[in-house]
Amino acid sequence: MTVTRKTDFCPIPEAEPLLNLFPHRWDFIYTSHAKGMRKPNWKTENRHPLSDRLILQGAALYGVRFGPDTGYAMIDIDVDSPYHPRTDEFAIRRLIDSLEPLGIHHHITITSSVSGGLHLYLPFPEELPTWKVAEALDLTIRAAGFDIRNGTLELFPNLRTGDRLLYAAHRLPLQDPKSCILNSDFQPIGTSSHLFVSQWHFAAGQNTIDLATLKLAIATHARRQTKLSTTAHKFLCDLECEIGPGWTGPHQTNHLLGRIALLGYCFGHILDDLDRPLNGERLVDWCLEKARSLPGFRQHCNHQTTLPRRIREWVRSCEASKRYFHYAIGKSSGKSDLLEDGRSANAWNILQEQLAQTRIGAAIEILPGTSLALMGIDERVDYLRNRGISLETLYRHKNLWHPKFYRSPDNPEAKPRGISFLPEIDRNRLHGAGFNTIALQIYRDLDRNPIYDAGFEL
Repeated sequence: MTVTRKTDFCPIPEAEPLLNLFPHRWDFIYTSHAKGMRKPNWKTENRHPLSDRLILQGAALYGVRFGPDTGYAMIDIDVDSPYHPRTDEFAIRRLIDSLEPLGIHHHITITSSVSGGLHLYLPFPEELPTWKVAEALDLTIRAAGFDIRNGTLELFPNLRTGDRLLYAAHRLPLQDPKSCILNSDFQPIGTSSHLFVSQWHFAAGQNTIDLATLKLAIATHARRQTKLSTTAHKFLCDLECEIGPGWTGPHQTNHLLGRIALLGYCFGHILDDLDRPLNGERLVDWCLEKARSLPGFRQHCNHQTTLPRRIREWVRSCEASKRYFHYAIGKSSGKSDLLEDGRSANAWNILQEQLAQTRIGAAIEILPGTSLALMGIDERVDYLRNRGISLETLYRHKNLWHPKFYRSPDNPEAKPRGISFLPEIDRNRLHGAGFNTIALQIYRDLDRNPIYDAGFEL
């Protein structure tokens, strides 16, 4: 048998209800049993998943991470935290009360280890997107005045930022000899895994958290002091709904990158509380970070080496669009506000129009004349759209491809096209508009290799 993906590994399951509560076993952590108060030295294993039998043998301590969806969350409170009962006996109650708007009413408290820290497990009635759980919990708890940081209060799943592609791992419950289940007064009531599972199912049945409450919490807290209009808010939520689950299989990269670029172009400055909208390389960097942080990126995105180039194409498409604009900037203010070197919006539009014509022309030129002649309108549209050209752009330039307007040796009676084929970039026009350097460079690139540099793979 040839193993081709992670799901081909299926560890032998055991009839242990506790282990069924933690199904995501890839990239698990492990360490030897700590002696006294010595801090464990956790290591990550990513060559195979953690099996039930390894956990039950108990030769080491194990911890797990989160996959794209999760049926629980967990809060870690260190023994020296100001929220620990030794310091503030009411802090945990206030913390749990702050989660009621999310539909979380019951939890399980256990001592995590000999150190005396606490783990608060929050079971859900159903599995939910992990990234939404992380964001909603983080926003809600911070809004209640709690300080989220290592050694004080940690959330699992955590918000993934920067280059971190994996969610943080937490140790599995009841492995340590000093780990036990606590009641509401923080008194030990047992160490049985069956008691833990029973409390888990009871809490999950009482909690009412669902996708709607997560979206509401994110919408309530995440607007960074800026009120969105009803239409903009709906558009933002729709984009986040599409982007949030990330990659769930192959052949999704193109669609996801388009949604990510649109999110960053329209709302990136709102989401990140920036003083000006994202554009150019700043927007490319934002999209790269967003894409790499999504679930399933490592497993299902087969274009990781060409990701920057693909994102730049989508960014150019967003910036050239007449339909989309930066929120709170608007169409009327034009794109001149966003150009950092004083070039006019007119120059930008001219460049984008001429690049669009070049892309269409390059795609048509690589087709044999007989193939083009046999294509109907729908076939030509499908062919060009598969090469990254939008429908709106195509119908603005029908003279380059439409059989009624495209004049070729096979169709000499077509209406005049108005420009020569393959369309040249008008350098004089761009020079006068302030785009001389970029226009000349793009012209040289296109002239050297018009098909490849127009965005097509040979």
